[in-house]
Amino acid sequence: MKETLRKVQFNLSDEKSYSYGDLESDDEGILKERFGVLHCWGESVSIDSETNQKFQETVAIVEEINSGKVYKVDPNSIVFVKK
Repeated sequence: MKETLRKVQFNLSDEKSYSYGDLESDDEGILKERFGVLHCWGESVSIDSETNQKFQETVAIVEEINSGKVYKVDPNSIVFVKK
């Protein structure tokens, strides 16, 4: 049975969501509104550069509809779209 994915609108406001090669042009930038589907929630482990301590944070794994690229997105940067 095929999984039903929820549609979302999102941006890459968190610098950890993308690499610079992912941005199409300077005009669109990281705040460009994008549309995609939420595949799942995940956990990301990072290291605080000041304290050198590890910390864990929740991320959304989102596939952009137009490009097919998959991003790790801050949950505060997504909005669920009504069908």
